[in-house]
Amino acid sequence: MTMRAEEELSDLFVEGEAEMTSVIGDARGEAEMLDLQAVREDVDAVARLKLPLHDRAYAEQLTTKLSDCLRWLLAEETGAEDPLIRAYYQDAYRLLAVERRPTIETTSFGVWSYLHQLALQVTKFTHLYEVTRKARKTDR
Repeated sequence: MTMRAEEELSDLFVEGEAEMTSVIGDARGEAEMLDLQAVREDVDAVARLKLPLHDRAYAEQLTTKLSDCLRWLLAEETGAEDPLIRAYYQDAYRLLAVERRPTIETTSFGVWSYLHQLALQVTKFTHLYEVTRKARKTDR
């Protein structure tokens, strides 16, 4: 991952206390949590994309950010014992498969379509993440 991509991805995370959300430990042992507002803004940006895509680099940037976010959400425990949620996981992993990602040869419509599918998966898993997080707080 390039330094710029890492900086872009870091915009999706904020430092915080572990008790606030599920956490990712970094090399320094500090906790990071998903900035749900930043994720929603990226999903909204995808919804605003119109065809033809005039800024392919921006679409690729959104693809990287949302793909990384979805991978992070997939690593969270969100009730995978439920058959419907297991199906969500299968769909998400299928979408993230390397052969499904847009390439240089992918048409604008293909990139746009992929981004919308990705945004839908991120939305589903963000909702699961929030519900799971709230349930954990009530169980305490």
